[in-house]
Amino acid sequence: MKTKLLMLAAVMSLTGCEAYNMVQAGRIAADYNILAGQGAAVFNSQNGSQYLIPKPYNEEHPRMLVCYTNGGLFGSKDEAPLRDVGNEYLEINRPGFHLGEGVERSGTWDSRTCYDFEIQPNV
Repeated sequence: MKTKLLMLAAVMSLTGCEAYNMVQAGRIAADYNILAGQGAAVFNSQNGSQYLIPKPYNEEHPRMLVCYTNGGLFGSKDEAPLRDVGNEYLEINRPGFHLGEGVERSGTWDSRTCYDFEIQPNV
């Protein structure tokens, strides 16, 4: 009996996480075009690495999603490189702006580490 209860609790826990991630992915998909294919979102940084920066549906969207191209257990989780790459992207594509506060959105797009940053004007 205890084994059945433990198995049921484990299954419920796992499906709860999956449902939560699906809701989070839906929120990101509502703002960013993550379904167009990864090639459309690839940004080649001056540091020699590639990152994913999907286009927002609304060009005036006040946020930017920046993700590592690798995911899973061995992918990086650091925010700073993503912020640097996002600022590099803005220098090229939207001069006069920089990234502000970021919110982690990891695991919502193919198990990648992503941060959703505010875009702010330079002062």
